[in-house]
Amino acid sequence: MDLVHAEKAAPNFLIALGLCCYTEYWGKLVKGIAVGHSEECFNEFFDRLGSCYKDLRQTKNVDVYHHIRCGLAHAYIIEGNDSIIDMKRGSCGIEYDPISISYRFHIPTYIEDFKKAVTTFIDGLDTGSEDLSLIEQALEHKPELI
Repeated sequence: MDLVHAEKAAPNFLIALGLCCYTEYWGKLVKGIAVGHSEECFNEFFDRLGSCYKDLRQTKNVDVYHHIRCGLAHAYIIEGNDSIIDMKRGSCGIEYDPISISYRFHIPTYIEDFKKAVTTFIDGLDTGSEDLSLIEQALEHKPELI
């Protein structure tokens, strides 16, 4: 996120895309899935970001995975009229306006909620409420960085 303030600032969409990719990746760890099931994994961890995220995903005519994650990954935009990716805070990291049919991706809020979800998951591994064997399963036969 600090790259936004660098001399050659990173585009907001790259930061949003990275966050969506990490959301999907952590969903794979949670579910123990090494390959495939991208939408299922994204949705799993997205819901863990907080109730506003889960509520958004369950809103009629809203498809966060396709409109946001796939839009960013494949078209370099969030699908929807006048959708915006900004460095402002919001009540939720991603908000949807059904009147204008547009999304607002608030990067700082999403990052904060993402960090909390990761910390909660890691704490769950420590307490045993999360299954460590699923992480091992997700990472099985993956290259290791040394």
